[in-house]
Amino acid sequence: MSQYKGKMNIKIILILLCLCVSAKHIISLPYFESMDYIKFIIGLSYSALFYTLLLFLINLIIVSIRRFKSYVNKS
Repeated sequence: MSQYKGKMNIKIILILLCLCVSAKHIISLPYFESMDYIKFIIGLSYSALFYTLLLFLINLIIVSIRRFKSYVNKS
């Protein structure tokens, strides 16, 4: 159970890191000064979703490679 909790903590930290990267990306946009808060929150959520999906796909690829390697080693 503690191993599962550790993995969840890492995933939460990665999602928070994605939010920080998304906010930094949005703030660096040239039209940020004229952006209202609703557009900022919508942009932040979309880019955080993008980075989270990107991390999910990377995680899926890594898990698939590990399973394939263990399958090849068993054969």
